[in-house]
Amino acid sequence: MRSDKQPHERGELQRRVSGIIQTGVFSAMSRPGLVVFVQVRQWADFRTCRLTVSLRKLAAECRVGLSTAKRGVDTLVESGVLTERPTKRHDFRLFEVTVPKRRRKKRGPRDDRGRGEKPWLADDDRR
Repeated sequence: MRSDKQPHERGELQRRVSGIIQTGVFSAMSRPGLVVFVQVRQWADFRTCRLTVSLRKLAAECRVGLSTAKRGVDTLVESGVLTERPTKRHDFRLFEVTVPKRRRKKRGPRDDRGRGEKPWLADDDRR
């Protein structure tokens, strides 16, 4: 039985986090990016998915250095998990949690085992 009920607006952050996890971007992400994402998830607004970030406060909350916190934020921006929004203030940055555009590629079984070029073998050893 299916209801025609609209999703609640306060669940937008959870929907985006689920979408981010499904893209598979965390499998290749560095540790600073993962640590910062956990804190970003805690600070983001449920409706707008936006948060203000002071790198000093972020570093203190994550118990990492300032440069590590900056690397984590930069990693999330590069992967598309965070999008920076313009703000008139200079003491913090405004970000929005977004779902990256790329999707995880599903790999099939490999069928090239034992075949193909082997450049390390001499010409007379190849068979």
